[in-house]
Amino acid sequence: MIRWLKLLNNGKLILESYGIKADIEIHLSTALPDDVRANVQGTSIKVDILLSALHNKTEDDVIDSLAHELSHIVCHGNKQLDAIVVQNDIARKLKEALCA
Repeated sequence: MIRWLKLLNNGKLILESYGIKADIEIHLSTALPDDVRANVQGTSIKVDILLSALHNKTEDDVIDSLAHELSHIVCHGNKQLDAIVVQNDIARKLKEALCA
């Protein structure tokens, strides 16, 4: 079972920990191209994260995709950050939040 609301709410909290206050919406879609796992669109205050239903079947898949897309948001505002380090940090925080 994927705990969508917990992932969404903790994603917002994680962004806030990086100094970003944005409204996030997560959309699961069957309409994304087969080679797209996830995509982020929006502005600094409103973000839509699109997840491919083809590639995001488990909670771990969703965490990996969300962490990747959230890292784009964080690093867009601070080009000096290492995207991989940020992505790993976000994935760790999401996993910890689900265990709490």
